Amino acid sequence: MKYLMTCLLLCGSLLLSAQHSFTAKVFDEETNLPLEGVNVFLLEKQDIGTTTNSSGAFQLNVPRLPANVVFSYLGYRTDTLQLTSQNLSMEVVTLKANIFQLPSIEVSAQMELLPVTRPKHSVLDFSLWNDYVVYIRYIGQQKSLVLTDLEGSVLYEKELDFKGIQKLHRSCLGNLHLVTATKGVELHIQNDKISLGKEYNRKFYELYLEPCVAGLEKEIILRYEKDLGLRTTFIKARKDANGSKVIYRVANQDKLQTYYEKYRMIHSEGNNSINMLDIQYGDFKRAQRAEFERDFYRKIFLKGIEIPLIAMEDSLAIFDFIRGSIVYTDMDGKPTSLLPIDFHLNKDWDKQVIYDVKTKKLFASFRKPVGRFIAEVDPYTGKCRDPYHLPTSLVKKIDIHNGQVFLLQSEPHLSYWTLYRVQLKHL
Repeated sequence: MKYLMTCLLLCGSLLLSAQHSFTAKVFDEETNLPLEGVNVFLLEKQDIGTTTNSSGAFQLNVPRLPANVVFSYLGYRTDTLQLTSQNLSMEVVTLKANIFQLPSIEVSAQMELLPVTRPKHSVLDFSLWNDYVVYIRYIGQQKSLVLTDLEGSVLYEKELDFKGIQKLHRSCLGNLHLVTATKGVELHIQNDKISLGKEYNRKFYELYLEPCVAGLEKEIILRYEKDLGLRTTFIKARKDANGSKVIYRVANQDKLQTYYEKYRMIHSEGNNSINMLDIQYGDFKRAQRAEFERDFYRKIFLKGIEIPLIAMEDSLAIFDFIRGSIVYTDMDGKPTSLLPIDFHLNKDWDKQVIYDVKTKKLFASFRKPVGRFIAEVDPYTGKCRDPYHLPTSLVKKIDIHNGQVFLLQSEPHLSYWTLYRVQLKHL
């Protein structure tokens, strides 16, 4: 027994010695002031990380050397340090302020909107599938599925008798689904026709189809959000359901602290719970209204930004807007490079990134009173190129296919939605 304890202690000490402790302070390069709240993490294993304290100090335990340590801070250029045994004892890291130029959002070329759907035919939702457009049209209470080519020529129509129809969903595996309040239906497109396939309950859609963001040869990648999207985790799972692993995590620590400390709703223990049997009707209504107000406040002011993952030709691109970078990984989820971005800091950015599968181009969308602006994101610099002006403002949904922008717009002073397309020039 004594020999076993000695072995265990020896193994533990060996494991601890294998860890390399990297301790330093982070300062502003010009002012030489300490920077508090800098994200310090390993590029190769980003769940190993920490943040600097009020004096700019941090301690990071590194499993093995060499390693790439990333320093990320809002308003500063993201820096990557290759840590080796030679520079492990460095005491100071400096970051340079990011004097970035946000997209100017000037009218570079105003595009002509071409209608895809017929006048006075309102569209509930649309999706692009290969070289087809599929949309849900409703006239009065009657809803129909419509299949057109990219110019809007109707190829097939099918009336729907489902209740609570909500939207169309293009899954990470490429197939289309019709989603209602209680169930989902797989759609099949063949020979310019739409047929209804297998039905499944809404819970299956929410657990497996909606979180799926990328389909690979043998695996799928799922995105799960918690705490109003303030925490996001990407998981790679085998299609045969035989194993899964986490490939990336990101959390907005500042908002999470506020969420946990002040605005999380209390549902459970003690006298804090709201119980219809214990309090009078008027008191219950006031408590219910206060709970609703807290929930509304959290969703408006604390809701996180969606973190997109896009499967490109030979890599995955994770848009980590919290750390201000695009993280490129191989198809196995191992980080290969990190590209600083700043377009998401523009107050007019509408919190979405669009990937054109045909042209392999990335776009960011911006909203101004005079219309929408679409700007291509340079995959090598992270900067936005000159934007295109779309003379529309009230847009429900936007997508891009082969250099054409498709947008669902509400007509001024009218109660219906029209689907338009516009060709981006010089692509």
